[in-house]
Amino acid sequence: MWIFGKLKAGKALTRIVSLIEEVEYNRKPPSEGHGTYLSEERGAQIERDIYQHSDVLRKFPRHVVTEKLLKNVRIAQRFGDNQRIEASAKALDFLVEEGIALDLDTFEKSFSR
Repeated sequence: MWIFGKLKAGKALTRIVSLIEEVEYNRKPPSEGHGTYLSEERGAQIERDIYQHSDVLRKFPRHVVTEKLLKNVRIAQRFGDNQRIEASAKALDFLVEEGIALDLDTFEKSFSR
């Protein structure tokens, strides 16, 4: 069952980062080379989805959530995907505020290998 849990956590993290990436992409006007602004309805849906996926992550230890997110950042770095890296950083900030993940200083002090 733990394997399915890890997969579920990975999927939830990926989805949260993708949703934040969508918000950030659409935050800037089209004149700056980005998408259009999000509709109010879409923004509300994204917020609901983020909190729904956050609830999945609450079942896991905070260091596990942080570790999985950092693995995703390393993958994005290999591909040179700066937008994904920025979205991951915002996701980490959100998850730390919600008490779902550890901040990087605490993680490094406690769980560095």
